[in-house]
Amino acid sequence: MAGHFILWSISPSDINNMLGNPPAGRISPLQHIGGQVINANNPIVTYQGWNLVSRAELARIRNSFQGLTGGVRTLLPPHRYMEFDANTLVGFDRTAYWINDLYRPSPGLNFGLTALCQNAANFWNAGKKYDALIAQNQIGSVSIEYYYIGVKEMF
Repeated sequence: MAGHFILWSISPSDINNMLGNPPAGRISPLQHIGGQVINANNPIVTYQGWNLVSRAELARIRNSFQGLTGGVRTLLPPHRYMEFDANTLVGFDRTAYWINDLYRPSPGLNFGLTALCQNAANFWNAGKKYDALIAQNQIGSVSIEYYYIGVKEMF
């Protein structure tokens, strides 16, 4: 699974505001839990959880804007998704500060995110994050992956 957008970190109050006020979304179960089997056909291989390798992978991507090591998401640390059904974000508060922190890597960098529809991609490329979020939600559900709540890693 991969999100349409990334928020590296989000505050607990922003999560509560997003989920507690219309439009309501939902939070996914924790993904990439340490020890969780990646592929049922090969139960020996598991996610690492938060460790030196997964922290370094996330830091490398965040700080140097590089793609995933080997082009796969298996080295990423635990994270969650905020998910919103289609057309539930129409009229959402344009002033919500977290919208400024939405992130998508440059097109040439592989992070494995879910592709945006053309209209949302056009808004994103023009620097209009709010409009990109809404445009994507108008054609289907939208997900935002996040790795930290405040400054705390998710376990």
